[in-house]
Amino acid sequence: LIDQIGMDLLFQQTEAPDFEAASLNVRGGVVRPPGDSQTLVFGWRRHGGGPDLLLVFTGSLPRTDRTGYFSGILAAASDAGVARVLTLDSIVTPTHFTKDPEVFVVANRKSLLASASSALGELNTLERGQLHGMVAGYFAATFELGLPAMAILGEVPMIGAHAPCYKTARAQLRVLAKLLDVSVDFRALDGLVEGAERSVSSVIQGLPFEESDPDEPVIPHDAGVTQPPDAERDKKADATSIEALFDAVKRDRRRAFELKQALDQLGLYKDYEDRFLDLFS
Repeated sequence: LIDQIGMDLLFQQTEAPDFEAASLNVRGGVVRPPGDSQTLVFGWRRHGGGPDLLLVFTGSLPRTDRTGYFSGILAAASDAGVARVLTLDSIVTPTHFTKDPEVFVVANRKSLLASASSALGELNTLERGQLHGMVAGYFAATFELGLPAMAILGEVPMIGAHAPCYKTARAQLRVLAKLLDVSVDFRALDGLVEGAERSVSSVIQGLPFEESDPDEPVIPHDAGVTQPPDAERDKKADATSIEALFDAVKRDRRRAFELKQALDQLGLYKDYEDRFLDLFS
């Protein structure tokens, strides 16, 4: 979405390490310390009328005063003219990973659900449940500040729940694109969905992962199953794959999402962060 509608990086802030470490990377048997959390803000000005868009990526949650943290972000957004909040989250269910995930919409005002129903044609609301983590924090802050808010909740299968779920991301992005009235080319995500399904199937069946196209750099997703590494060989292979993906992004910026996911999976984003962000400058 950032690349296709031409969003610009407006703001970047590195938070002090007073944030929860949701996960830590292990390399060669050594656990790496947690890094700083980052907040990134991208902006897009719509031409020809209609609302503009600010996209906020927040890292880890603070250990204390979470309410103040989310309220501060949304207060700054409100001061910048933001009139509505849209956020995304996932719901883990027993659904099979090959099934198309359901997407649910919730809002803090009934009028928002009515407008969403008009934009989407068919609205699937979550009738009962709970919100947790960042999405709950944002919603709590919207009540405090009086901001209308909506969340797009995507279904994630229990099997491979901690692996990148591109099928859910694609389903959520389709809903988001309709709500924002923007055009999105889903071909890059379609390829990631197909590759991820083959990878999960291979893990479940106990079969080795096979790349579909040897000319294309592919980082297999192991759905949480870690194989014993040969450190030096893996480092060289990782570096080669990452360089190939950087070259691919230079030719087709739609693959930036694939590169970001690969860097995150390998725990290398911090090493390549400046170079990755330069792709958007």
